[in-house]
Amino acid sequence: MEIHLASTTESKPPPNNYPWIEKYRPTQLSDIKGQHDAISLFREMLESNKPVHFLFYGPPGTGKTSSVLSFCNELYGKQFDQYVLSINASYDRGINMVRQKIKPFCKRSTTPFERNGHVIDYKFVILDEADTLTKDAQNALRRCIEIYSYNTRFCFMCNYVNNVITPILSRCSVFHFLPIPKEEALDYLRTICSKESVDCSDSNLELIHHSKNGDLRGCLTTLQSVYNMYGDLTKAHLEDFLQIIPPRLWERIYAISDNKKCKDIVLELHYAGYSMQLLLQSLVRWLLENASDDHIHRMGQVVSRMEKQVRVCSDNRMLLHELVIQLCHHE
Repeated sequence: MEIHLASTTESKPPPNNYPWIEKYRPTQLSDIKGQHDAISLFREMLESNKPVHFLFYGPPGTGKTSSVLSFCNELYGKQFDQYVLSINASYDRGINMVRQKIKPFCKRSTTPFERNGHVIDYKFVILDEADTLTKDAQNALRRCIEIYSYNTRFCFMCNYVNNVITPILSRCSVFHFLPIPKEEALDYLRTICSKESVDCSDSNLELIHHSKNGDLRGCLTTLQSVYNMYGDLTKAHLEDFLQIIPPRLWERIYAISDNKKCKDIVLELHYAGYSMQLLLQSLVRWLLENASDDHIHRMGQVVSRMEKQVRVCSDNRMLLHELVIQLCHHE
C-alpha cells in the first residue's frame, strides 16, 4: 500500500537525473494547468475556510492528484504530514485498508492552528484510484464520511466515476477534469524544455500533445524519454517512439478491392509491429474525419468489440485481418 505522509513544503530540490514528472510536479495551485473551475473553488475555500468533500474524475495526467496535494500544501504548510493522509487504493482496495489505515487516522486527534484568521481543525484523507475499491470498502468509507465529517474531509480521485457508489457521490462535490488544452500544455512543455536546455519545435510539441490526448504527464514522460534515447527531439524520432500511424495507411486500406491485397496489408501491419490499441485509436480519428455516417456507425461497433477482444487475444493477426476486411467492405 502506498501512503503519503510527507510534507511537500520542506522537500529538497530533486536531483538533475530525477524523472521530470516528479521534478516538475506542481506544489502550488498556481502551477496547475487547465483546471480553472477546480482551482477557483480551492482558492475560495482557502479564503473562507469552508472545505467540502471532493471527488475528481477524468483521464489520467490531467492534474487530479496534484491539485488536491497543492491545495493541502497551501492550507497546512509545514504541518502537512500531521493533517494529510494520502493513499493509492490500487495497492490495497479492500475493507481492511479502511479499517486499519483510514479509520484510525480519522479518530486521531490533532492540534488546531490558525491560518489567515481562520482556525484549521480538520484533516484531509486523499484516496487515489478510488474506482478500484471494492463495494465493501466503499460502503465502509461512506460510514467514515458520516461519522468523521466533523474533523476530516475526504477527497477521492478516479478515472471512471461510474465505479463509485452513489452514496459517496452524493456526499462529494464532483468535478470532471478534462484533458489539458493544447495552448496551456504547449506553454508548460516549452517552459520545461527551456529549463532542461532541450531544443524542441512547437510542431513537435503539438505532435506529442495530440498523441497523448491532453495527458500532460504522458506528454512530459514522452518528452524526457525521447530526449534521453536520441539526444534530440526530431519529428522522425518522435514518430518512431510514439508509433505514429500515417493517415495515408487507412486511405490505402479503404481503397483495397481484392482479397490478395488485404492479405498483403495485414502482413505489412503485423511486421510493422503496431499495437492493436494504437491502430484502433488511429482508425477512429480517421473515420470521424473521412468516412460516411453509416460506415462510422458500423465500424464503431467493430472497434468496440475488438477493444474487448484484444485484451484476451494472444495473436493479433486474426484481429488485424478482420479489421482490414471490415474497413475494405465499406459499401
